[in-house]
Amino acid sequence: MSLRQQTLSVLPEPAGYCSSQLIPYLGNKRALLPRLMPVFERLSEGLTAPRFLDCFAGSGAVSRLARAMGMNVAANDWEPYSEAVNSCWLCLGPTDIERAFGGTKGLTSVLADWNAMHPAADYPLVPASARGEPYIARWYAPADTANPRLGEERLFYTAENAAFIDRVRTRLENEYPNPQPGSADDIRRKILLGGILLEASVHANTSGVFKAYHRGFGGNGQDALTRILGRMELEAPILPEAIPARLFKEDARVFMTHESADIAYFDPPYNQHQYGSNYHLLNTILRWDGRPMLLDPVLEDGLSKKAGIPVEWKQTRSQFCVKREARQSIAALLDACDAAKLVFSWNADGHLSGEDMVELLSPRGQLDIVALDYVSYRGGRQSASRSARSREYLFVVDTRAASRDSGLARLSLSELAGRDEALRSSYDPLKVTAAFCLGSGLDEFPESGVFFAKDLRKPGDAATDILTAMEPRRRGRFIEALSACACCDIVDELTVLESLAVSFVSKGDLAGARRISGEAPRLIRKLAHDKYAKEFDRFIVTFNAIGAACNSVGLSAKLKNLEQLMQLRSNEKGTLS
Repeated sequence: MSLRQQTLSVLPEPAGYCSSQLIPYLGNKRALLPRLMPVFERLSEGLTAPRFLDCFAGSGAVSRLARAMGMNVAANDWEPYSEAVNSCWLCLGPTDIERAFGGTKGLTSVLADWNAMHPAADYPLVPASARGEPYIARWYAPADTANPRLGEERLFYTAENAAFIDRVRTRLENEYPNPQPGSADDIRRKILLGGILLEASVHANTSGVFKAYHRGFGGNGQDALTRILGRMELEAPILPEAIPARLFKEDARVFMTHESADIAYFDPPYNQHQYGSNYHLLNTILRWDGRPMLLDPVLEDGLSKKAGIPVEWKQTRSQFCVKREARQSIAALLDACDAAKLVFSWNADGHLSGEDMVELLSPRGQLDIVALDYVSYRGGRQSASRSARSREYLFVVDTRAASRDSGLARLSLSELAGRDEALRSSYDPLKVTAAFCLGSGLDEFPESGVFFAKDLRKPGDAATDILTAMEPRRRGRFIEALSACACCDIVDELTVLESLAVSFVSKGDLAGARRISGEAPRLIRKLAHDKYAKEFDRFIVTFNAIGAACNSVGLSAKLKNLEQLMQLRSNEKGTLS
């Protein structure tokens, strides 16, 4: 079992309910759930079916966790696609499957019938109720997957998957147009609609959002072709035997004014990217109005019509995405909240600083800050100076307890930030050896000998425990010394790899050189953009020479692929159109 599987295995049953069948959402908290779970357990200790509010439900990941833990969940999100997806996974259970399909076998049979409508099915069968004018296939996909007309057709989906979306949505509107809430037909519609929205979010020719599609399937790098070209298939949802959630589709502050809870969880948008435009195609598939969406490169309100974004996305424009309005909006949201415990997810990349959060939350009760280190879902191009690991904290407030000095919270925040950075950094072994006098017996910090992994480039398994055991002032000095040895960015990391590999070659340790240089392509790939062309060229030349010196055929092949990728990107001025 992999480390990721071991981590997710601690989540409540049924297996996969919290960790799979989720929209690949920007900021998706799936990887965070194992860290959230003990926090929720502590805050709900002694309560039976505690009331849980999630005012920015999104993909529903956190609400699924709360529901599986036995909480009484009220989940809200302004986006229509979120409500549609969560109507299945947050509101239904095994008894609903029994009512609507006569059990899992009946559901399996129905799904097989619907999946047979896919053009790639062994024996495609399209009933009359699924036939109609192509819509997604007409406006958002090429006529021929193998021969797309670049610049003349949108490439969000393959022709086959687009046809499948059309058939599922047409059939849904013909067979289950307006079912009675709670009826068997309503259950069937929720499962089938949630299923096709999930598939539409996964098998898209994008890097995570629908503001743009790759130029050619997979883009110049041919990334994620298995996912993009894979056949869509409706799946049986994994559902718990748990209290059905109550769903709302409101402005978050309006939602808070009519709800009270034992625990309220906040995960607002943290940057300028509006979810209504980022995921417009999911709302288009849900709305199903058949409106023609002509391909047009003209910009309107800062967005290209080339992506086929309907103007309706503005209806859910969020103030939380606007830097100048974010703090005031969050303050108003907190003022409207009636909950014993507040749990606020904060991301270091967001509009509000940690200091802002302390100022907003510390007057509302006893504030504790918990550091969480996890890999968030990110779409699109990443900066060469940016870590893949997102610095995310939980600000936890007990509103029934007295507020403490905000200075203590600021001190805690500063210490956590320093510890966080020390544990996430890559290090220069030469600087580490010099700074800590390793092997000399003179080091002020003898723990440094076991803080690092064997090659001194990363913290070792004991690093977290070592930092925790240190007296605060001494830990501060240690972290300051670590900071001076840390790599600032990818260029720094590659320079360290280059130095180590050259050293191995000079010593005749070709196996060591191959091992170290084998890490380079992953980092050089992040430089494969015009703005980093100089650095990219430098490291391509350097590591080609190292590969030749240590007889690494595999390294040479990977570097050649990266050169081809860079050439394509330079020619096309980026992978996205």
